[in-house]
Amino acid sequence: MAEHIVRGTAAQDPPAGDQSDPRVERRTRSSFRSPAVLIGVLALVTAIVTSITLPPSLLSVALGFIAVVGLSREPRLGPLPAALLALIAIPYGRAADNDLAELAGIPFRFQDGVVLAAGLLALPALRHISFRTGISRLIAAFLVVGLVAVLIGAIEGQANRDILRDVRWWALYGFGLLALWAGTDRRAIVRGLLIGATVFAVVLFLVVVLPVFSGGLEARALVYDWGRLRLQFSNSIFLIPALAYLATRLTVRPSWRDAGWLTLLFLAVVLSVTRMSILAGLATVGLAFVWAAWTHRRSIGIVPTVVRGAGLALLVVLASVVAVGSIVAGARFEDSLATAGEEPGSDASGDVVDRILFQDPNSSIGAIERGRFATYRSALDVIRTSPILGSGLGTLVAIDFTFGGSRPSTPGMQPGVDDAYLTVAMKTGVIGLLVYAAMMAWPLWAFIRRRRDRMAWWFIPGWLGVLGLSLTQSFATTGYGPFGLALLLVLLDLRPRRRASQPA
Repeated sequence: MAEHIVRGTAAQDPPAGDQSDPRVERRTRSSFRSPAVLIGVLALVTAIVTSITLPPSLLSVALGFIAVVGLSREPRLGPLPAALLALIAIPYGRAADNDLAELAGIPFRFQDGVVLAAGLLALPALRHISFRTGISRLIAAFLVVGLVAVLIGAIEGQANRDILRDVRWWALYGFGLLALWAGTDRRAIVRGLLIGATVFAVVLFLVVVLPVFSGGLEARALVYDWGRLRLQFSNSIFLIPALAYLATRLTVRPSWRDAGWLTLLFLAVVLSVTRMSILAGLATVGLAFVWAAWTHRRSIGIVPTVVRGAGLALLVVLASVVAVGSIVAGARFEDSLATAGEEPGSDASGDVVDRILFQDPNSSIGAIERGRFATYRSALDVIRTSPILGSGLGTLVAIDFTFGGSRPSTPGMQPGVDDAYLTVAMKTGVIGLLVYAAMMAWPLWAFIRRRRDRMAWWFIPGWLGVLGLSLTQSFATTGYGPFGLALLLVLLDLRPRRRASQPA
């Protein structure tokens, strides 16, 4: 599977006149047998096993660091793509953050080791520092706005731990600059995305089919959502562009392997039991199909196009049925681990189908109005107090709902809402909002300037799905999502590297 991912990605976007040296190709294929890469793979696998079966520990941080150092030795990855792979592979956010290991009162995760290794390994690879491209200037402006927001937060009296929490995700967008300055091969970023998303999907499926381990990922997920098994984590967002890639491949050049691959990824989307993620996945697959079919309409033909579209629809339905059936067949809602500390008035045995179809009382339109929309109104109230410059990093917003298990945020408050733009506006006002919105829209402008770029055939449908979810989820302004988003932001501005052994 990994070898197919590497070769398939390169085939989507070869440099002009690319004639690979067979000796280089042989070295690339055998690189996963090198000791360093094997150590990285072993560290990642160990982290997966411990995440599924054991409570969080500081060992995970060390495993994240080792995994990136080892995987970065793979020639078709490198430091930042290897870090993207590892960061996506292990769940973080929401239920995964229950009962985190702490050092001096500060919580640490597997992803902390990943980001640390990525920064240390990327710095020696920098070639030149330049702000000639539009996206580099936008990211730089966003980081400057963040520095001002740190000062404002301190002046406004925001808690130091809340300021530092915001500084982390804000600064992670700076990895987009490191990717530009290091001349990272954009095909390597895509490989990291695809392999990471695939491993993540496998992890979620294993969580469903394996028994509940005390302190393990499934036990924490059941406690977090009051007995419902919702495998929604912050890195679920990276399934969306991966789906766009596979839908495009299946439209242009269908294969059984890609069909199974897309089924696995969409299954992971449905396992989140998150309606907006499922809708975004459906829309992304549909848009990628229409875009690819129109672009290749002369070479595909009408009948094959209809057949391939029907095949994609069938795969999506199959993945949905398997995902829902796996959760229901588990019948773990009455488990003592799940119902311990059940939220008053909740129905821990609620049907997953009822939730998806808005039939569950705790997930109905009325519940959304009292929950999500109420937080949006609270965010708007915060914005009105300082609409131009914002209230600074560390700003919290009032909430009137809770999740199960231990939560790191202040009771009754959280650092943001499920809308990236409202969250940024709370902290940096209209100025920061405009910079952030322009930064997130940049890939669309890059596509307009490079319409013949073959990578845009699948990336733009995927990025539109990410933009849609940024309006309803918090992945873009919390945790480690900004690390991966930063690499995707600059993707169309990066070029494939020529191998040293190729003719100029």
